[in-house]
Amino acid sequence: MSETESGSAGPSTTTGEIEAALSAADLEWRAVGADDDAFTVAGVRPAYVCAPASVDEVAATVKAASAAGRAVIPRGAGTRMSLGFPPRAADLVLQTTGLNEIVEYEPADLTVTVQAGMTLGAIQERLRAEGQMLALDPPAAETATIGGLIAANASGPLRLMYGTARDIVIGTRVVNADGIVSKAGGRVVKNVAGYDLNKLYVGSLGTVGVIVELSFKLHPLPANEGMVVAAFKTAADAAKPIAALMRSPLGPAAIEVLDAGAAASLPDGLAVDGDGVVLVVSAQGFEKAIQRQLRDIQALCDQATGVQSIREGETLTSVWAALRSYSDPSAADLALLKLAVPPARGTVALATAHTAAQEAGFMPQTGAHAGSGVVYLRLQPDTWTTGALANLAALVTRLRGFARGEGGSLVLEACPLAALQGEAGIDPWGDAGSGFPVMRSLKENLDPKGTLNPGRFVGRL
Repeated sequence: MSETESGSAGPSTTTGEIEAALSAADLEWRAVGADDDAFTVAGVRPAYVCAPASVDEVAATVKAASAAGRAVIPRGAGTRMSLGFPPRAADLVLQTTGLNEIVEYEPADLTVTVQAGMTLGAIQERLRAEGQMLALDPPAAETATIGGLIAANASGPLRLMYGTARDIVIGTRVVNADGIVSKAGGRVVKNVAGYDLNKLYVGSLGTVGVIVELSFKLHPLPANEGMVVAAFKTAADAAKPIAALMRSPLGPAAIEVLDAGAAASLPDGLAVDGDGVVLVVSAQGFEKAIQRQLRDIQALCDQATGVQSIREGETLTSVWAALRSYSDPSAADLALLKLAVPPARGTVALATAHTAAQEAGFMPQTGAHAGSGVVYLRLQPDTWTTGALANLAALVTRLRGFARGEGGSLVLEACPLAALQGEAGIDPWGDAGSGFPVMRSLKENLDPKGTLNPGRFVGRL
């Protein structure tokens, strides 16, 4: 594939026919110019971009594209477009940002239903006025749309306490590949009938349906919060208090570990160097419980240096920002590797990724949701030379072998386009495993023409 291709590898509908179909759908659309890369998807420039303002317009658009044999790329704010293979075709980018309203909000029931194009930041602002929150804290919350975050199954440090999107989505409304609108679950917490199809759409990258509406269960805003920050000489030294925390009844909201590269973004006085790591433990709840938790957590960190408790103010805000930023895939010229291992092996995975990246010639930034066993390795050299790309490929292979040995996996969430190209291009997803035949069957049944995001998902589905 060349650096930027355009158009479709698909069947053969004339330009006039697809334009007539878009015009018939009566929505805002435009052709993409030869020098316009604003909506390019992994090197493939789409022919058209449209921005439906209603669910009916999304349905009409997908129906028209499907009938014309054209590929549709669903897109929110574009903060997660780095995930996946380059598409086999990208005739039409369908932006969901016009779907940006709260459909139904019942504070007394702790539930909300929103359209997919709302940003997470806008949703949180509305909920905050009622003393509630959506327990999802991925990076780029102010700009990322909720539909895009759910399609990518994005999460953040608070996944330890509240779980991930699969734990809080109670209802979905989608436009299927044939343009028919369907829904799963509902707008109340007690939905127990039938299959839980919500989980089919979480993390599906828009390959089996365009998410247009989502219902969530909510949580009260924590009454108080605090953090313990402690520096350790090595990740292995931090493993002991983490293991004790996980066995204890303290119930921390988040347990994060940052290597020296990732900790450089923390406020002054919290940095480490060499093989050192910073452990950050968050506690949320009522004041007396917070005081007890912070005291007990500090006692567990007796082998650390610079142990301090942070309760409020600019420093607390800055630490939270740093904890969420290291897993942000939206920066240019970034490679972001995500390892998932058993929680008890989180610090081992962080140390392994950090050391392997250094041996491959990179200056790594490595952070872990240590209580959940999720490790992010962030690489951003000055230039991605041919040698650096080769080192990245070798590093992915090495760490994928490590993760597999731990019973886990590795996904390349972002990388330079050149790393995916050619016969030696990196597979961003890795081995699909024994469940792949089921995934392929679902895709073939739900999207037989390959209309939605063709080729981007696991196994090039």
